[in-house]
Amino acid sequence: MVFSSLLASEAGLGYVWDDYTWNRDGSNYSEFNGRPIPSRIPLSTMISGHILGRGPRDENESLAVLPRSISSRVYERLCPPSERVIIHRDSVKAHLQESNPSLDIDNASGEEILDAWLSYLEIPAVKESRCIEVKKDTDHVFDIWLLGSTRMHNLWDRLSRSPVLTQWGWSPLIHGAFEKNLRLFASEKDFLSNHHSIPFGGLWGLFTRQKRDSSSSPTSSQEKAPAPLRVANPLLLNDSAPLPILALHLRRGDFKEHCLNLAEWSATYTGVNSFPEFRVRDKFDVPRVAPSIDSTTNEHRRPDAADDIVVASMGDRKEIYVRHCFPDAAQIVKRVREVVHDYELFAEERDRRRRATKSTWWSWKGVSKEITERKPNKDDDGHRSHSEIREETERRSNIVGRGVAKSKALRSQAVSSKTLKRIYIMTNGDKEWLAEVKAALIEDAARSNFMVGADGGEWEFEWVWEDVSTSRDLQLGWEEKPVAQALDSYVAQRAEVFVGNGFSSLTSNIVMLRKQKGFDPVQTRFW
Repeated sequence: MVFSSLLASEAGLGYVWDDYTWNRDGSNYSEFNGRPIPSRIPLSTMISGHILGRGPRDENESLAVLPRSISSRVYERLCPPSERVIIHRDSVKAHLQESNPSLDIDNASGEEILDAWLSYLEIPAVKESRCIEVKKDTDHVFDIWLLGSTRMHNLWDRLSRSPVLTQWGWSPLIHGAFEKNLRLFASEKDFLSNHHSIPFGGLWGLFTRQKRDSSSSPTSSQEKAPAPLRVANPLLLNDSAPLPILALHLRRGDFKEHCLNLAEWSATYTGVNSFPEFRVRDKFDVPRVAPSIDSTTNEHRRPDAADDIVVASMGDRKEIYVRHCFPDAAQIVKRVREVVHDYELFAEERDRRRRATKSTWWSWKGVSKEITERKPNKDDDGHRSHSEIREETERRSNIVGRGVAKSKALRSQAVSSKTLKRIYIMTNGDKEWLAEVKAALIEDAARSNFMVGADGGEWEFEWVWEDVSTSRDLQLGWEEKPVAQALDSYVAQRAEVFVGNGFSSLTSNIVMLRKQKGFDPVQTRFW
């Protein structure tokens, strides 16, 4: 949908969007895993923006002349079958055989495929048509083989500048569900009780009710009394403001088997999840099976960039895939600790630069300009380049991972604790397993209070999580339940730090939106 909308906008055409459809037989409900689900969910319940024909247009001349996107229902009314030109992938292939026979569209890069379709849409018989339709049930314009590979990388510049992403938005239903569950995504400091005593009350606009403890047994008078009102920081409702959470995507269910299949298929991370900046810290290459290797000595360590990952058997390869695709509680705890330590380095540098900039407000004009405007480089003693930060991040991550004793005095206060307060787990896991994961994460952070500075300790600083919550903790109405994954995606897009599943298309969509928003790669990680 995203890339098809990109094709339409670059061709100067209006995009036709359809509902999220499970079954096209006209029924209201279908069945999945023995449970009834809606056959169709309106796309407008999940997203907004350019794809749905919404968003500002007057400020952009190119958008002013671009037809608005319309729904498939409107298309059916405006475009009778007699006025439609039907095209499909084979048509483009035939066109390329004449215009550019050296290009194989099945193995071409994303940009080459986009340009090939744009070229085909310029054919007079197609260009002059008012209604153009890709033939139903034929291969997609941008198929899973392209989007699942690095061949799509060179599409990013055009996609990131297109109105498809620059005007991306979420539906009122998603925003409403977010506000209803705001307590799961914000720090306690973002809420203030007794709002009547708050100065400058106009700066605090959203009122929520504090959730009562269901284990308590209130009196009848208490049952009638409403929960105390709490006032939320309005920045929480700003889509551009990060949320103080670490969002984790933990896909369970059918992924238990699917992750093993991925090993059999020699699958890689999806295209979006394998951009070079993400491979700096979270490189994943398909392990090569070499039966001559002794499996008892194979440690599955991440090699240098030039090295292959070699394992003794398919079972060893599957073990590696499972760690990245279907981690257990212990692996999750270890990975979260590593990610937090990497983020601390980033937060330290960001905080240092902010303080350096703020401290120059009183300085001479020339000196202040020099300090605030100069770009970091390796020769600048006052700043460190991004590459240097990445190198130190990798070094310290390896130390933490191996549990090597630290030789220097360790801090008790983490800079990153100011912007990372809670964990939110996006998941379809069962409640019992999630309770185990929650307890393990909280217990591991609690150990930091007495392990900091200890020989061989795994934490370099004191850490505490205000709370750990999951998708199972959401309070959702009947309208919101079918779009719960869209709510999870919105939350993860805004999370200060996100850890996703590199093989997952849901993670890919989140990573795409985070990359568009400008999050540093250290804030977007993988298992």
